[in-house]
Parts: sequence; C-alpha cells; structure tokens
Amino acid sequence: MTATRYRNWAWPAILAVLCTGILIALSSGNGPAHQAFANDPTDDVISVTGVGEATGTPDTLTVDFGVQVLRGTVQKALDDMSAATNHLTASLKADGVKDADITTNGLSLYPWHNRKTEQSGYTASQTVEARITPLGNAGKALSDAATSASGVTIQGMFFDISNDDALMQTARGNAFADAKSRATQYAQLAGRSLGRVEKIDETVDNGGPIFYGKDVAAAASGTPVPISPGTQTLTLNVTVTFQMT
Repeated sequence: MTATRYRNWAWPAILAVLCTGILIALSSGNGPAHQAFANDPTDDVISVTGVGEATGTPDTLTVDFGVQVLRGTVQKALDDMSAATNHLTASLKADGVKDADITTNGLSLYPWHNRKTEQSGYTASQTVEARITPLGNAGKALSDAATSASGVTIQGMFFDISNDDALMQTARGNAFADAKSRATQYAQLAGRSLGRVEKIDETVDNGGPIFYGKDVAAAASGTPVPISPGTQTLTLNVTVTFQMT
C-alpha cells in the first residue's frame, strides 16, 4: 500500500516539473514563440508627410456673367432678363463657346420700392457661367459678351487646367520622394533603417481658383480684354507610413 500511494503522488509532480521546464524554454529567447513576437512590426513604424508640387499653364477660363433688369411688372422683368440672357449666350456661341460649356443658374425675382420716388417694380436676375477654351479668343469673347446686352456684368472669373493628370503624376512622385527622404533621415537619427511601406494617404491642393472680379461691363469700343493666364501650381501632400527595422 505504501508503494502504491507513492506512485500515485509522484506522477503529478513529474508532470508539473516538465511543464515548468517547457515554459522556461519558450521564454528564454530560443523558442519559436518568442521569435514571432520579436519580429512583429505592427507598432514599430514611422509616419511622415511629404510635399510635392507641379506647375502648368492654364488652358481654360471660366467666367460668371450676371444679368439683371429692373422693370415695372413681373412679366416685363422676366421677359427683358430672358432677352438679355439670350443675347449674352448668342454672343458667347458666336465666339466659339460650346453649348455644353454654357450654364445658366441663380435665377431670382423680387420686388423693389424707392421711398424717395415712390416707384415700385421687380428685379429679375440670372447668372450665366461660361467655360472658354482655348484662350486665344478669350479676350474677344469676354468683351463681346459683356457688351451684348444692357444689364450684363462680369461677376468673376478664374483660370483652370482642363487635364491635370500629368501634373498630378509629377506632384505625386515629388511628394513621395520628399516623404521617403524625411523618413530616412529620421530613421538614421534614431539609429534605424526603413522597411516596407505600410500605408499611404494623399491630399491635393490646386491653390484654388484665381479670381478676377469686375463690376461693370467692358467698354463698347470692342477692344478685347487682355487675358494672361500665367501659371498654376498644383500641390500634393502624401503621408507615408514606413516600417522601421
């Protein structure tokens, strides 16, 4: 009976010692579990934002024309505003602006009253947006449209690049190279080196439209308005996350 009790007690003790030895071996740095945790790069990264620019010449001019008339009745105000708008759009088309590049919007109608003269009536107004391209005839188109009818004004205009795919690619390459250069420097300062790219985020800023506002129509002499598109710079920011080794 004594030998049997000893054997029943000894086996659990031996198993406990073996399990403890296995755990010590795994945590000593020689086991595969430790190596998997040591090589996990999930939190060992660096994120840097690079800036890239590309400059091009605008090839499109977008102009907002305003048409406004003051008349004694609603119908007269609407009729005369419509006639002025038709003259404006006909002038644009005669100078080569396509139907698809002419948009009417912002129609409004409201009563007015002059307390000094006791005159009353209605104001009807509308906005006509025109995209003029190429720019070789833009000055003449602008002058002709502004003098096409009474009540036409130029409310604002801006230049744009109709196809900026090539500029985007150039700016993107410059931005990524800038981000990588910065990340490399930071890694060297930390005594490390860069690994693979984990994530890329991109934002684009084309500088916004360049506006040129005018409150009155061009002179009736027919002299084309001077148009100088200059250059436009597209700026792209890219945030790149690298592993660090």
